[in-house]
Amino acid sequence: MKEGIEQMSELRSAVVVTELTDTSTNPTSESESDAQSDEQPTSDTKALGARYDAEREKRLAANSAGFDQYHLIHRGDPFYGKYLDDPYISERITRDSVNDETEVLIIGEGYGHQLPAVKLIETGVTDIKLVEKGGDAGGTW
Repeated sequence: MKEGIEQMSELRSAVVVTELTDTSTNPTSESESDAQSDEQPTSDTKALGARYDAEREKRLAANSAGFDQYHLIHRGDPFYGKYLDDPYISERITRDSVNDETEVLIIGEGYGHQLPAVKLIETGVTDIKLVEKGGDAGGTW
């Protein structure tokens, strides 16, 4: 996480703020127009960095709980427990354990998992297994 924040700081420092003038809505004389085109873009990375930092602080302050905001769902939970059950099967499926080796293991069989599997096959990778918790492939729609 800290590494990602440092990378964002480096990217933020590389941003250049430019002011664009739309001459189509603001007609000027030809000499003024030529003068504007010779202007160099302005850059104030310190001010921009301060703005990014201020926005980051707002987001962090609004979510001070961090990971503590998430709760583990238990089957006995009166409201959220129902989301642990697959609504498309009448009976919970139990499967035997599998002890296989595979080149690529993809957890989930929704569209977002099937597409990378297809792309891998197109590049020549064929030892792929997709594992789905639900009663059927397709993911959460």
